[in-house]
Amino acid sequence: MATVQDFMQWGSDWLDEVRHAELTQDVVYERPSLGEVTIRATFGKNLHEVTDQFGVHLTIESWDFVFRPADLVILGNLISPIAGDRIKVSAYTGETYIYEVNRLASEPPARDSDRYKRMIRVHSDQFDVVLPITETFIFETQFETQFE
Repeated sequence: MATVQDFMQWGSDWLDEVRHAELTQDVVYERPSLGEVTIRATFGKNLHEVTDQFGVHLTIESWDFVFRPADLVILGNLISPIAGDRIKVSAYTGETYIYEVNRLASEPPARDSDRYKRMIRVHSDQFDVVLPITETFIFETQFETQFE
């Protein structure tokens, strides 16, 4: 007879399979000192409420990426996300958005996203945008001035 734990794990596994198949896109995960790997990730913008050391309440915007930690293999090494890693996302318009993995207030830069450790959530900030290379056209314009 199956236990509640078995059903919870089955549900979590099923949810991860659906998320991975239907709600992800390719992103490039880079460890600048090691290299990069293309993985599938779900991501979105989040607002986090935090209180700083002076008691001031702040709203921090971050981009969170959810993916399978087992996919983070660079040069044969399974790595864990650390602050300073970069995630590159290609937009349909041609731009590449670059996000830098960072800590969020007192939280670590990454944490498990489910109790069975199938998914990990990484906090990041937008770091840069790389615009697509386009051809530049030079138009010559002639102005004629008539003086009477």
